[in-house]
Amino acid sequence: MTVQLSEEYRVHIKALDEHHERLFNMIESLRAAIAEGHGLAGSLKILDELCDYAEVHFSAEESMMKEAGYAALSAHRVSHREFISRVKEMMREVAEGKAKTLPLEISAFLNDWLRKHIRIADQQYVPILKAKGNK
Repeated sequence: MTVQLSEEYRVHIKALDEHHERLFNMIESLRAAIAEGHGLAGSLKILDELCDYAEVHFSAEESMMKEAGYAALSAHRVSHREFISRVKEMMREVAEGKAKTLPLEISAFLNDWLRKHIRIADQQYVPILKAKGNK
């Protein structure tokens, strides 16, 4: 299943919308793996790939913000680092067998965090990036 971004999750900057869509699709893959009973190893593999891709996305997004002179870049960067840190912490708990239901919790966390982050934090940089010619 491929997730298409609804309007409320678009920033209307092509590369970033494509990144966001891929992140949502990875979260959907995680949900499907959990639902299909692929186990912790399958969940951890998807989570690891998602973390790697999130770091690629965050780097690209932060680079655009830096180039545009976005004043809230530091706070935005902190939010990104906290996200990666929290996901890796949850992954360690799963790998150590501390919580068997954690993949479901992680899936919910990822989905909620990404939705809120795009609708609130990311929307704040849109006018600045667009004014600097990002499309």
